[in-house]
Amino acid sequence: MGLGMGNVMAPCTDSIMGSLPRAKAGVGSAVNDTTRELGGALGIAVVGSIVSSLYSTQLAEGLADSVPAPVAAAARDSLGAAVGIGGAVADQAREAFVSAMSQASLVAALVAGLGAFIAWRYLPARGGPQREGSTGPDASSPSAVLAPINAKESDMSIFSPQRPRPTDPSGRAVSESGRLPSRRRTFPGWRWIAVGFAFPVAGLIGGAVSGPVDAPDAALVGGALTGAGLGAVEWWAAKGAFGRAAAWISSSAVGYAVGLAGAAALVDYGTDLSALAAMGAVSGLVLGAAQGVALAAQGRRRLAVAWAAAMPLLFALGWSVTTALGVSVEDQFTVFGAFGAAVFMVLSGLVLARFSRVREQVA
Repeated sequence: MGLGMGNVMAPCTDSIMGSLPRAKAGVGSAVNDTTRELGGALGIAVVGSIVSSLYSTQLAEGLADSVPAPVAAAARDSLGAAVGIGGAVADQAREAFVSAMSQASLVAALVAGLGAFIAWRYLPARGGPQREGSTGPDASSPSAVLAPINAKESDMSIFSPQRPRPTDPSGRAVSESGRLPSRRRTFPGWRWIAVGFAFPVAGLIGGAVSGPVDAPDAALVGGALTGAGLGAVEWWAAKGAFGRAAAWISSSAVGYAVGLAGAAALVDYGTDLSALAAMGAVSGLVLGAAQGVALAAQGRRRLAVAWAAAMPLLFALGWSVTTALGVSVEDQFTVFGAFGAAVFMVLSGLVLARFSRVREQVA
């Protein structure tokens, strides 16, 4: 771990600081420290949750009915308590903990690999306009000598008359149509990370009101509350890409309520991997259709089609990831947890950035 951090942190810091002019060195340093601390805290929380969940599940399976229920409960709550009990309980606890750590480390490695791929594929290489403090081309070079002459001849050319570039009232350059130039993004921005946190929070709120999803009325109530919470955070994080707030949030609430109720009944409220993957696909299909209609009604047809097509896949994948990592899905939650939410956040963000266009003000 020390070798990896030593080989990564210094180049990352240099990459951030080297991409900024000297006047913004303070901003770069603050962003560097903030992302490092946030990533470390979030990583510890997520990996720790995986270890705790897997340890408890695997130890419960290993002990089964071989020890009294109070002893098994104490062992599941703490590795130290299990070792203190001794005997077969301590042996099972050590084995479950090592197995949980191995699987959690694998998840961390996969996330790190995904982050490396995203950085390699989507982050721009250093370059562009010369930074503050650069001296520009060598004064003795031919390009430096001929540049003023070429510029003057270009300005005097009768074949290519120069027109003033259109600007908005604040002086920013705009296109010939009067609109700010468009630039495609590779990710919606830092706000979109909040979508990953919205899933467990909205699921807890919806589940607290409706109870386990084991009947149509519970699925409708829990799905409506969960969908409304997810829709509200998505609308805020997308910064206008989803159109009007009322249309997006209401379509999310109605779509997920109907989708969850129908999908849960279709799989007979089962909680095994295949049942939850099917439930995710069906509920995502209905949710995506409702949200797509809301987008299409506002003229955002390109995003509507892509978003509606992605939702069944992403919800099925979210439930599958959550189930595969050992989360207690037997509690019949309204939506998948943090592991599936992280996958959904990354992939849905790429879809949103790819099929929506945001106007950015450029000088």
